[in-house]
Amino acid sequence: MPKTPKEEKHAMPARRGRELVKRSSRWIRTTAGVIAFLSIGLTLSACSSANKFLGETIADLPLIGLPAGVPPRAGTPEYDAWMAKRAQDAATPKQGNAETGSETKQ
Repeated sequence: MPKTPKEEKHAMPARRGRELVKRSSRWIRTTAGVIAFLSIGLTLSACSSANKFLGETIADLPLIGLPAGVPPRAGTPEYDAWMAKRAQDAATPKQGNAETGSETKQ
């Protein structure tokens, strides 16, 4: 059925409205993507500067909660020196009774 000029006139704004909605939704999605990308970038850059500050600050804090006489961490030069001293102490002969392991008083 052919449309009358009056019907075609009324159909045009609806078509334009759909096109406008498509354009605006595309613009909204693009804008939201750009904002999300920028916010992620800003968040990550803020984290890196905070981590740098916290890393330097925490590294300077004294150790808390370790009892006296705890050996150093394995793999450090202090640990190697501690193990060498311990091996040297183990190699020296001890004075005392071999059966009981007690030392004699002189």
